Amino acid sequence: MFMEEAYNSAICFKMLRDTGTLDPLQIKYITKKMKKMAQRSPSMVMESIHDYFKDNPEISSRHRFRLFQVLQAVIGVPDVLEEKWQRDFMQLALEHMTKSTELDDIYQDAASNVLLALCWHSWPAVAKHLETELLTGVFPHRSLLYVMGILSSREELLKKEDRESWKDLLSEIARKSVPFLNTDVWSKELLWTLTKSVKTHQEHTPEKGIALTVGLAAVRHLDDAWAVLEQFGRSTPIKWSLQNFSLKSLEDLRWKWAGSTIILSYGQMAAKAKSHILPWVDNILSRMIFYFRFSSWDEILKQSFLTAIMMLIGAISRNEGAHSYEFSQTSELLECLMILMEKEPQDTLLTSIRQQAIHIVSRLCALRPPIDVDKKSRLLSICFCSVFALPLLDALEKHTCLFLEPPNIQGLYNQTMEAVDHMLQCFMMQNPTTNELYFLLSHLYVWLSSEKIHERQRAVHRCTTLFKFLNHKRCLNTKETFRRVGQLVAMLGILCQDADRTVQCFSLEAMGHFYQLLIHWRAEEIPELERENPQEFPQPDAVGAALWSSGDHRGTLLIPRDMASKSDNIFFMSSNQAIKEIMNHLSMAELTDLIWTAIDGLGSTSNSWVQAAANMLFLVIQEHGGNLTTVGKMGQAIHHHLCAIQMPQAKDSALRVITLLARNHIPELVAAFLDFSTPLDSRPVATLQKIPRIFCANLASISWDWGDFQGALEVIPLDIFETTQLCPSSLAPKEPFSPNTKAQRTLGQDSGDITIPSQDNSYLPSLPWTSDGCRNGAQIPDSAMI
Repeated sequence: MFMEEAYNSAICFKMLRDTGTLDPLQIKYITKKMKKMAQRSPSMVMESIHDYFKDNPEISSRHRFRLFQVLQAVIGVPDVLEEKWQRDFMQLALEHMTKSTELDDIYQDAASNVLLALCWHSWPAVAKHLETELLTGVFPHRSLLYVMGILSSREELLKKEDRESWKDLLSEIARKSVPFLNTDVWSKELLWTLTKSVKTHQEHTPEKGIALTVGLAAVRHLDDAWAVLEQFGRSTPIKWSLQNFSLKSLEDLRWKWAGSTIILSYGQMAAKAKSHILPWVDNILSRMIFYFRFSSWDEILKQSFLTAIMMLIGAISRNEGAHSYEFSQTSELLECLMILMEKEPQDTLLTSIRQQAIHIVSRLCALRPPIDVDKKSRLLSICFCSVFALPLLDALEKHTCLFLEPPNIQGLYNQTMEAVDHMLQCFMMQNPTTNELYFLLSHLYVWLSSEKIHERQRAVHRCTTLFKFLNHKRCLNTKETFRRVGQLVAMLGILCQDADRTVQCFSLEAMGHFYQLLIHWRAEEIPELERENPQEFPQPDAVGAALWSSGDHRGTLLIPRDMASKSDNIFFMSSNQAIKEIMNHLSMAELTDLIWTAIDGLGSTSNSWVQAAANMLFLVIQEHGGNLTTVGKMGQAIHHHLCAIQMPQAKDSALRVITLLARNHIPELVAAFLDFSTPLDSRPVATLQKIPRIFCANLASISWDWGDFQGALEVIPLDIFETTQLCPSSLAPKEPFSPNTKAQRTLGQDSGDITIPSQDNSYLPSLPWTSDGCRNGAQIPDSAMI
């Protein structure tokens, strides 16, 4: 046992010695190793560190700085720390917290972090020292303010029973410090600290301690705290520093971050004012916005502004009268948030700025007045652009490869996307109408049709989450008309055929949630689906085990396992089956809207989108084409897009759609196509050349009935049938047409034959049809067949 302890002690000694020469990654490994050893033998590790400090006073400041980091990590491992080590390490920390070295503040902060780590084990001793040092009449050292700031923002450093003690202590310190403001030296030191440059982007800074002090003073002296900040804001150095971005000297730079500190002070004032906050909200918010707009722009200002705004909104939300209070600064605050998101770099995600700004927007939804429609539209556009247009995760992570402690990009990304979802849900909860849903979806459609896969993934994921939320909450007003249902079904149907597997699965899931929402909307029961081949549907385990193929979603399940219930059959259908099922619940106007949306998709610059739109058109017309109206305009629109479609397969699919339409709407389509040409009575052959030949060839493959054929002949002269080699195969006359007969179209009473009276009309060309109904020598191309 003794030999093992001696061996481990020697290993500790060697690792502590090596921290002075190793690179940061190796130091992280040593820290991790020391923490594991402290779990097994805390006393041995503590003694090794204590002895190393004692026996090696000549080590460099950098080496000692790294030892402080290791000591901080090790102190947090054991649940109970011996009193001897509490006392010795507290003395060590206090000795070096105020020591000046070439490392400046970071050395003092490392020693201060050791004291903070000891708070969990020996809070009474630490609290007593803080009170003593802060009330000596001499302005406290920056390290003490640093400790105050961290203790105030990280409650996990203290046990639950110690947190209340800390708040009481702060109030007592603030009360007893008021007389020091009349001391010239003390007040000047306070002013210098308020305006001191923050050299790093650390989360916890001395300025937070100063802001907290102002907030504590506002608990009982709100008017006085407001007056002091107002007076400070009107001082000459503050006025001069605002909008002066050419600060050069060290004396000038002291004032650069004054705005950030003042903003934090206003935030703390709002947080501590509690029930007294409402009459002050607009004034406090106007000051925050002012200093945000006119202070030096950097990460510190942005983070201070967002932190202070969250404090303010948190204080408002805890006030019972907030729901009836009319806030006058909401519009100006939204402008600031939009500026923040617009100025975030589009190729990196290193901070939580976007996430915090979106969270604030979500909180503002519950306040009066409601957000203006135009401003909300601009806000959604900026938010979606800032988030959806980010590069893929791999590209985002490459920007952090040189960071010593890189941020968790995956975590930041997930939290940002969740913030967007929450914002959309808050908009719907605040205004649960179909108009609001259509408004939100209309801003997502731009990204659903993006040419970039990862942008479509992100947009369709937001749609899926939103429909899942609405389906669960059932908060929509069912008495209103659902706007543009057909457009939504068409968009999701097209995305179900996307080249990316992730987009396909999210689209199908979104369609399932929307289907259930639609059924509930129309107060219908979900029909029991009859399946001819139930084995074709994927089983829950197969679906649940499938992983997303690419993009941002690594190792995430396509469809949650809890969705695999018998009542959710639509989630296990193919996309075509799901679309057909939804179409059965759409009105003719909604189906028409669906068709027009798909026709618009034929004009996309993406070949895959055009192909999917053509397939969508074919499906809906195959199911419901016989009941459509305005078919002529649809045919003209499809013809218009055909000229621009480059992909042969997509063009062929669009032509098959025209063929399907022709089965029930021959006269309307032919008349529509003739509208593209010159009048028939002037140049029949030239007119004919304007009609798509493939359309005429497809007409030849259709089983015509007499009504259709008669309608077609009313708008198509017989010379067009002749010149285009058009042959309605199912309507062959028993006797061929003769050039010496006049084409008088009558409907036979019994047989349904075409009767041709014998009259002389030499202007009609010969139609040499054979007895089987096909024109002599005419070959129907394969592409014309369905």
